[in-house]
Amino acid sequence: CYSEDYYFKLLKLDQIGIVFVVFGCQSINIYFGFRCYVVMQRFYVGCSFLLSIASFAIIMFPHVIGSMVDIGKFKAVLLTLLAAFGIIPLVHWYFLYGVMALQVGIFFEKLLLAYFFLASGLVFWVNKIPERWGNGIFDIWGHSHQLWHVFVFLGPATFFYSAMKAINQVDVLSCVHFPM
Repeated sequence: CYSEDYYFKLLKLDQIGIVFVVFGCQSINIYFGFRCYVVMQRFYVGCSFLLSIASFAIIMFPHVIGSMVDIGKFKAVLLTLLAAFGIIPLVHWYFLYGVMALQVGIFFEKLLLAYFFLASGLVFWVNKIPERWGNGIFDIWGHSHQLWHVFVFLGPATFFYSAMKAINQVDVLSCVHFPM
């Protein structure tokens, strides 16, 4: 058993880790996806950075908001916005290069799969699945927070896999036909 204070410190650490993971995944994919479009690349990384800083600030300093809102729900919404923001450059990138582009063929499905993992983990965590279906059965193993971590591992692992493929393809995919 841990004290309540210790529990909340660990929870903050957990949530900050998620912010760093999501920002890192988004930055890598924005970097490779928009490497031929430096202005858009900087814009999207900057937006992701600002959302990450806002998430970090709310996690570390929840007293700033005070009692105006339910801080737990507010953090969940902010973390969801941070993760969902990554879909915007992904869709932009898809239409920018076109369906038949080699970049889209190599990476798009893997990135969608990574976001599917992150969204699935969020659904399990927010809805307290499976513990809402079996009271007391999932108290130690298989509860929503553990499933959340499994999915949060699978999402970045998929991002990492796509980034490694991107690194191997950088020489093949030139920016000759794209404005910088």
